Amino acid sequence: MMTSKPHNLTLVHTPSVWVTSIPLGVAYLKAYLRRELPDVSVRILDLNHHFFQNARRRLAGLCTACPRRADPTCLPPELFFAGDAVAQAEAVFHDPAAFRDRTRYAEAFAFYNDYYSWAMRCLDTVLKPFVARPDDRLDPAVRALLRPDLDAIAARSPDIVGFSAMTMQIAYWLALAKLVKEELGVPIVFGGHFVSVYDPTEVMRANPFIDYIVYKEGEQGLAGLLQNLGSAELDGVPNLVHRKGDAMAATPARRRSCRSCSRAAVTGRAARSARRAPRPRSTGRARPTTWSTRWNSASGMTA
Repeated sequence: MMTSKPHNLTLVHTPSVWVTSIPLGVAYLKAYLRRELPDVSVRILDLNHHFFQNARRRLAGLCTACPRRADPTCLPPELFFAGDAVAQAEAVFHDPAAFRDRTRYAEAFAFYNDYYSWAMRCLDTVLKPFVARPDDRLDPAVRALLRPDLDAIAARSPDIVGFSAMTMQIAYWLALAKLVKEELGVPIVFGGHFVSVYDPTEVMRANPFIDYIVYKEGEQGLAGLLQNLGSAELDGVPNLVHRKGDAMAATPARRRSCRSCSRAAVTGRAARSARRAPRPRSTGRARPTTWSTRWNSASGMTA
């Protein structure tokens, strides 16, 4: 456990079942922390975008590691997305001319998103057995699959790593966090939709590699955690679950108005990256009008 305040925080947006999922929630957090804790360096790692860029290569041979491979009712994506169709659709996203051809872009996007969504559900099936046994080490095949993501996190030399995820991301989220804890040994913080709608103390109890959970609105909880990490003052931090010996301690939730959050969340690097890669939008958090307007203007997509 850390005994000093962290200087480098990496916020991770894990792969989703949609190509279009963007890290808007962690962008809010980064903007808030930049204002409130300027001494803390915060970096966002969009693993959904990374995975999407190399999905065919990273998902190759996925069925050989699947616990349902002998199940005759299982329908692998290769049965429906055969030949070069996936590669051709994928190529559209690397062709700037496609962004100006709405029909071509929409057709390719619909096809590739179907493939990506189906494949990510298969990946979820592969990962669940390993996250269901928190005391076991991850299978070598799973380690190999997650290695690019672990290397991307390690390259940022974080003092602490935060994961934000919705329910459909939870298996990937837990498996990667488990690997980060094993190999980097840094504190792990969870947040997002999943731990906010389910009991966060039970999530922490079931997963001993989680050190902290910030549930519901995360701005004040994460800032308070970073300010008091390594001290005994965590009971005053809102929206936080932490460990006290073998017990779980949860502080009361404090609702925060989005109006008090910095609008810089949609003007930084994450927004610039999104404007360069015009994908239809899908987020797990309320979306400000300014983001919607900029996204539509940059991409040519209609709301």
